[in-house]
Amino acid sequence: MIHEAMKKGLAEDERFVETIKKFWEQTLIKELMNAKNKEWADRLYVTEDEIQKQYQRMQRKITAKVAKTKNRELAEEIRQKMLKGERVEGEETIGPCFYEDVTPSYLQKAFNMHSGEVEIVNNDSEYIIIKVLKKENVTIPSLKDMYGRIKESLLEQKKQKVLLEWIEDLKKSSKISINNKLLTEASREE
Repeated sequence: MIHEAMKKGLAEDERFVETIKKFWEQTLIKELMNAKNKEWADRLYVTEDEIQKQYQRMQRKITAKVAKTKNRELAEEIRQKMLKGERVEGEETIGPCFYEDVTPSYLQKAFNMHSGEVEIVNNDSEYIIIKVLKKENVTIPSLKDMYGRIKESLLEQKKQKVLLEWIEDLKKSSKISINNKLLTEASREE
């Protein structure tokens, strides 16, 4: 069958070549990620203290107000208004939510804050102002029962962080050149 396909010239078919190229790229990326995971496994670990702190955070649910701005001075003004209990334009109420449910990492900071406390978190190019409205205790299984899950979750978070940092470093060190002539030609063909 392979011999017959070769005789018919299917190996030179553009769709076939593109499929093989995509498969090769995906396999190469998968192998690179496996190699990086092995490399990181030697240096990434979770301490007992981290597990304890995570377990403590998991025993709370919070409700918070959140506002965002790109201006540092405005962030401080918003913080002062929130401390006084004043309503701020564009603020959102989040929660009640558990630590595991909070996806933006800046919101995780709220679990280390006290009720009524307001903090400014610098997140990339914007400032996030967080006011913890309410912090409630919740009952969860014992640390002994949760230990493995917590340790694995923290390890995955560390792997994700290292992966994102590595990708950012790759982007910074990559030289990207745009062939405007080729783009123009391609847009005319469509």
